Amino acid sequence: MHTSREPLLRKLFSIFLALHGLAHLVGINRAWTKANYTTELFDGRVDLGTVGGRIDSVIWLLGAATFVVAAILIWQRSARAVPALLGVTAFSTLLCITAPRNNVVGLVINVILLAGLAVFELRSRRQLGHIVKLTSQTVEQEQITQES
Repeated sequence: MHTSREPLLRKLFSIFLALHGLAHLVGINRAWTKANYTTELFDGRVDLGTVGGRIDSVIWLLGAATFVVAAILIWQRSARAVPALLGVTAFSTLLCITAPRNNVVGLVINVILLAGLAVFELRSRRQLGHIVKLTSQTVEQEQITQES
């Protein structure tokens, strides 16, 4: 059932997701404009060097783009929206874990999104179970009516 606020909330959520995706662009410019820029992962335990830093920035760009795609799918009420959001949020969470000090806010947002997706999935399954139960009851009633 859709409330009158549902379209507005969905659109606001889509905008939030797109902005969260764009936040993945922070720092990408440095990897391409500084000649000796290096990327350190896992609190400095892994140094990717200049080329690795650029590859890392492309991966973050991919994270940004896929969040924007997920936001568009949610805006459009696509059946692919939830799986896309789950995938990109898991991907983003892995990226955030590689440099946790720099990505605390993103990591918290991703954990909240994943928890929300879990609740959504459980609620959807419960609703689906209710629909199946009602459908089977209707079929049984029709069979009883036809036998009478």
